Amino acid sequence: MNALDSKVEAYLKSELEPLRKQELYELVEASKTSSKSRAELESAFEGPLHFGTAGLRAKVGPGPNRMNAQTVIKTTWAIAQEAGCGTQEGLHAVIAFDGRQDSRALACWSARTCISAGVHVSLFDEAVPTPIAAYAMKKLRASFGMIVTASHNPPADNGFKVYWDNAAQIIPPVDTQIAARILDAPCPKTLTPKNLFEAIESGLLHSLGREMIDAYFQEMLEVNTKLLSKVNDDAPAKKQVKTRPLRVVYTAMHGVGNPYTYKAIDSLNDVVCVSEPVQADRDPHFSSTDFPNPEEEGALTHALSCATSNNANLILANDPDADRLSIAIPPEGSAHFGPSQSKNAYVKLTGNQIGTLMLDYLLANAQDPQNAIVASTVVSTQLSRTICSAYGASFIETLTGFKWIANMAQRELMAHPKKFFLMGFEEAIGFSVGNLVRDKDGVHAARVAAQMGISFQARGWSWHDALHDLYTRFGTPRGQNGYVKLEGHDAGAKMVNSMAELRAEPFSTLCDEKIIHVEDYLESETMRSNILVYFGEHGTRLVIRPSGTEPKVKYYLENIAPADSNYKLDLEEAVKAIKARLV
Repeated sequence: MNALDSKVEAYLKSELEPLRKQELYELVEASKTSSKSRAELESAFEGPLHFGTAGLRAKVGPGPNRMNAQTVIKTTWAIAQEAGCGTQEGLHAVIAFDGRQDSRALACWSARTCISAGVHVSLFDEAVPTPIAAYAMKKLRASFGMIVTASHNPPADNGFKVYWDNAAQIIPPVDTQIAARILDAPCPKTLTPKNLFEAIESGLLHSLGREMIDAYFQEMLEVNTKLLSKVNDDAPAKKQVKTRPLRVVYTAMHGVGNPYTYKAIDSLNDVVCVSEPVQADRDPHFSSTDFPNPEEEGALTHALSCATSNNANLILANDPDADRLSIAIPPEGSAHFGPSQSKNAYVKLTGNQIGTLMLDYLLANAQDPQNAIVASTVVSTQLSRTICSAYGASFIETLTGFKWIANMAQRELMAHPKKFFLMGFEEAIGFSVGNLVRDKDGVHAARVAAQMGISFQARGWSWHDALHDLYTRFGTPRGQNGYVKLEGHDAGAKMVNSMAELRAEPFSTLCDEKIIHVEDYLESETMRSNILVYFGEHGTRLVIRPSGTEPKVKYYLENIAPADSNYKLDLEEAVKAIKARLV
């Protein structure tokens, strides 16, 4: 018996899910005659699933390197131990799940494991958006929380996001300490998770449903009204052009956004919202798209067709767990509020464009922008810092990932209690408005986007007019973000090697622009991370980092040249040079 066979045999003895056991038997048999099946078996057992960016993400299936009951039980046990299980009384966990395959079942395994450890659990009784789950953690002051979701990953994947006692995703050293505890976790069968019906009778399990969802919407309206107080005060004066209601098409991408985001949009005055029918219902197979990520090419095809049919002024899209928001608008030069000529005519805004437009809108309508706190990541546009400076708002730059935005914002609020959190955003279409949720919130962000559309329409503006006005005042950014995807079972090693090669031989020029400074975040005392930042002599900035969830090396290229400069970076040539180094 070889080493792999021994691992499989030991794993089968601890298997709790009949379906996973059957899948593993079939995979073992297939691996005897198929090299592809053998590679899949080796991948499933090449090691325990890496506990990475605030949790886990992987393909659903049997094996220690896959998402399944064993993985979730061990991880939950480790989280409970790190939270003080056995030494602290009254621990309370909030657990939620999205609409992906096995999400509900995995959430129940997690709940049973917590209950076995004596932790009180509040478990959602239906699939909900990630922001509503994160809201519940804050409202209930949970000791920790988990959401079973893989966000925008491919249909075969699932995941597990972890939050701590401040209702924000975990950051070091908590994540590394949990990862270490996972390695010491006992056999899942020895953890003997209790039956959930017994847990209800014992008082350790509590159901979360409509009451919590209603509380989220009520507080959203309160936060929204408070932050945009000038909108209500000046509404009559700002309505300079008599218009029809804003026509919005919304797509949930087969995720959990319907009916929550639809409600957030449709409840506004002067808005008619149409839910795109093909992707409105939850579908764990994401049957109308190969990759349920609104950033991907072709993901909004159905929404574009629906928008054309309905003469929509605005397309809003969530990813499957509704924590991110994508926006598409009619083309420049078309009638501002009339039909588009073609389903391909709509223009998808970048996360940086959405973020800076939203930031300017919120700051312009806040009562005291000088006390506002805004946070964004090192890979997002540099324009946000300029906008904050113009309004006198405090700006925080963080590492990549919304966990850093939420945690750093909370620290800033504790240090300056008279200030308030206005907005956080990252270029990967993640936005939070106010302190409603300490994570990305595609539901509330969609409402704010619709409010922006109403405001622009009242001025007689298109979204292009709004962007032009923004860039006239603060500078015009030019750039491109992208990635090189690495293939094979050694994709992780390839990412490490790619970054190591860039450190050994950094860029000296980018096209015809000389690189004058390089920042290596592995050398930072306060923001240590595997990030390289190159600064060019004409205002170009290039950020390179490996993805924390997928086998990709990502690049973020931006040039904001001074107003008196005639320099224009050749984007096509620059991207070609970057990709050549990342392969």
